[in-house]
Amino acid sequence: MADEAKLRARVSDVTLQPYPHVPKSDRSDPVAWANSREQFMREHLIAKERVKLLRQEVIACYRKEGVNHYVNCKHLTTKYLEMIQDKTFGRLKPPGATADGDEE
Repeated sequence: MADEAKLRARVSDVTLQPYPHVPKSDRSDPVAWANSREQFMREHLIAKERVKLLRQEVIACYRKEGVNHYVNCKHLTTKYLEMIQDKTFGRLKPPGATADGDEE
C-alpha cells in the first residue's frame, strides 16, 4: 500500500507543449539552435524517466497481483511495451520535425 502511494506521488499533472523546432542543419540563429538542442535533450531525458517510472509500476503491479498479473496488469504492460518500442520513447516532437527526427 505504501508503494502505491509513492508511485502516485510521482505523477505530475503538467502538460508539456512541443518546443520550437530548429533543424539540425540550420545554424543561422545560434541561440535558437542551441535552445532547440537543449530542449530536445531535456525532452529525451524526461521520456526515458517516464519509461523507468512505468517499469517500476509494472514491477509493483506484478508483485501485488501475484498469479493474476496477466489480467490485472495488462494495461500497464501494454503501455510499457508501446513506449519501449517507440524510437523516441514517447517524447514530444515539435511541429516541423521529420518522422525520424532531424534533431538527433
